[in-house]
Amino acid sequence: MNIWPEAVNYYPEEPSIMPVICKPEYNNALANIAYACAQNELSDRVFDLTTYILSVNASHYTSLTMRRRCIKNYLYNIQVKIYQSLNLPIPISLSNQNFSHQESNNVQELLLQQINLLKTEFLLINEQTIKKEQHKNFQLWNHRNELVDLLSILGFDSEIRYQFNEAEKILVLDNKNYHCYDFLSLCMKQLIGIKNLTQKIQLSIENETFIQEKIKETTEKILKEIRNNSLYAHLMFLKQIMYKSKSLTEQDIILEFQQAKQFINKGIQNESSWSYLQGLVVIFRENTKIINEIVKPFVVEYACFDEDSVVSQYSIYLRIKMHHMGFITGENEMKECAKLCREVAMIDSIKRNYWEYLANECDNK
Repeated sequence: MNIWPEAVNYYPEEPSIMPVICKPEYNNALANIAYACAQNELSDRVFDLTTYILSVNASHYTSLTMRRRCIKNYLYNIQVKIYQSLNLPIPISLSNQNFSHQESNNVQELLLQQINLLKTEFLLINEQTIKKEQHKNFQLWNHRNELVDLLSILGFDSEIRYQFNEAEKILVLDNKNYHCYDFLSLCMKQLIGIKNLTQKIQLSIENETFIQEKIKETTEKILKEIRNNSLYAHLMFLKQIMYKSKSLTEQDIILEFQQAKQFINKGIQNESSWSYLQGLVVIFRENTKIINEIVKPFVVEYACFDEDSVVSQYSIYLRIKMHHMGFITGENEMKECAKLCREVAMIDSIKRNYWEYLANECDNK
């Protein structure tokens, strides 16, 4: 890799303390990419340059950024040709392609160029992830997320579903990979058309079946890997889609809490399952009768001074949380919680200061 004449002034200067020794070729490449970024050069040579840098350093954020800019530029140039062929006004930037069936047939070759460009990019990133064991490389996952957004803009839903399936294979390398679960969630949002989980959602029969299948799969995985926090977060995401897509009966909500209690009973000192229960309390906080009858006695059972009971430090935190929410009341409630926190502080040396802080907070309430 030779340095470009115009990039000489961008040659990286190594610090005097702890310099990073690189091959001259790589330093030349870094100078070139710095120049390209400064000039916002979106050319074939820049795209090829990013390929070289990523083959050496798969975490090079600037190269991934410039690579995406090049891809967007390639896609836009193809889009211009598509709109010209269909005699449509040319958009000023990459935009949604909602064409009729006949229009799509007329520009099928150009659409294939777009999808093949993105497919090739996903193939490269997936190879980097698996062959170089980069399955927790944030930069690569962020790059994937951006590519999925492009697929969604261009209307290539079938490819999003394909990449969803490919990402699930990566979980074989690490079944706690939260980057991968975030990516799966993004794919689902794009496929279903969800912008946020604060509003009502309308699901097609196909999508509802798909979500229900994933809920069942994730629940079964949790029962086998009860401490896998990433699974709980993913399950909560899936459940919230269902909560927002239909009206839940009282029995439905009771079953949700019963399932959370089942998770906890398989590992009393497991923070993940207690956090999941706390999430349900927040979501269904309007259903005070159910929470008072089912959740309140369960939490107090594991956060008390009964010598015959098992105390869970995470139940103590939830007990305090539920007191602030108005579910667990009583004149001496905060005094009892403060005493519990101090008892836990005596045995939890790592988080001793945290429990002392909570105890003082309870004293001041």
